Amino acid sequence: MRIIWVIAFVALLLVMQTALSAGVNGYDNSLTIEEIENHHVVRLNSNQPYLAGFHINTEDLNTYGTIDGTAVTVGFLSTETNFSKDTWLGAGMFVQAQDTKYKNVDYGFYTILAIDSSGSLFVDLGLRQTREETWPVQPGDEELVYAYTWRLSGVELTTPVTLRAQWDDQGVVSYFITISENTMLIKSVKIAEIPKCENIIPKFYGGNVINKPFPFSNYVNFFQFGVISSKPIEDNHWKVLVEKPQLLKNGEWVKVSKAWSIQGNIAFLDQDWRWGGQLYNGVNAQYFNHPLQTPYQVIFEYTGETLAPGTVLWNVSTSQAGETATVEPPIQLILCFACGFAVLWRLNSGILSTERRNWRKMMCIVYKCFED
Repeated sequence: MRIIWVIAFVALLLVMQTALSAGVNGYDNSLTIEEIENHHVVRLNSNQPYLAGFHINTEDLNTYGTIDGTAVTVGFLSTETNFSKDTWLGAGMFVQAQDTKYKNVDYGFYTILAIDSSGSLFVDLGLRQTREETWPVQPGDEELVYAYTWRLSGVELTTPVTLRAQWDDQGVVSYFITISENTMLIKSVKIAEIPKCENIIPKFYGGNVINKPFPFSNYVNFFQFGVISSKPIEDNHWKVLVEKPQLLKNGEWVKVSKAWSIQGNIAFLDQDWRWGGQLYNGVNAQYFNHPLQTPYQVIFEYTGETLAPGTVLWNVSTSQAGETATVEPPIQLILCFACGFAVLWRLNSGILSTERRNWRKMMCIVYKCFED
């Protein structure tokens, strides 16, 4: 038993030394992120094709509530970048917020990972404010409040990237990305300080609501996650992974346990406005049991066949979705981590000179710590 813990300790030292050599901030030195002005703007009610999954609160699609954040992991599994110039493909999350004063005012937040014809990777985020039609007083309209873009370098195109947006108690939305377990804050915005946004409710919304009943059915789906592009990308046979969409509720991240598909012609974020605006013809999906064996993920791909809206992407019972397993670690493992940090700190601080790095003595001490 003792020899197992000694081996574990040595492995821990090697892993931790590698992490330290990556830089004091914990980021891979090869990864660079540069803010640029060439935005990949997600539009509403436009000719942009869009296909996504959406969060379901209850299957009657008529219950919803506030959440503090959303997250999703996306990646380009197989994408040839020979599509036409000025064309881009994005994957990410799309979520709605509301106004405290005007019932016809809503807010659409988007965060996407994008790839363009040059083969470069980008992170784009933005906010659109919508005003629903209040006939006969006011026609509906919308505008872009902000858009930000960063070019990612030193990242393989197939590397999954986790996108996260969350509110704090000061009304600030912070955006994070995680690449290879390295998390970085890329932007924080205090929304209420932006003109025309003073009355925003500092929360996102999850769930669904029936805005117009049958036969004029209009379902609003507050949290969506999928793919969008500046125009249809056909005959490319691209594949995009979208997985682990999550909601931040009561301080806990919870996976979306039920997800159906939706096309851009009905991807409403409020009464009048839709993400993208057009069906993504020719794009199908792999999803749970068709043929994927893992829930919480979908692979959108261009095949020439079109995924029908309302397709059940996964449906995991509440007891399985979003559970937090609490396992008490053995005391030896705690000691292993503590010893590892202490030893590495001493080595990297120069307190132990090269001549005094007597690994044999160190291993003897560790071996004694883990005696049964």
